[in-house]
Amino acid sequence: MSDEHLIAPLDGRLIDLMADGKEWTTKLLAEALGTSRNSVGRALSTLAAEGKLRIVQVKSAGCGPRPFKHEQA
Repeated sequence: MSDEHLIAPLDGRLIDLMADGKEWTTKLLAEALGTSRNSVGRALSTLAAEGKLRIVQVKSAGCGPRPFKHEQA
């Protein structure tokens, strides 16, 4: 099975989750969707490349995962 088949079902669900405007990490998205961080990362990259979303890095204090949020593309 190609990555495209694995990523496609995540597209709408990712956009729906991120539409709340809150800060997300790939870990939190993966947990919410019941999938791996790698799958989420690939899906986010694909959606951004297709112009379906724009990822905005959020400055983070500390050394934990850097959160990001979605802005309408």
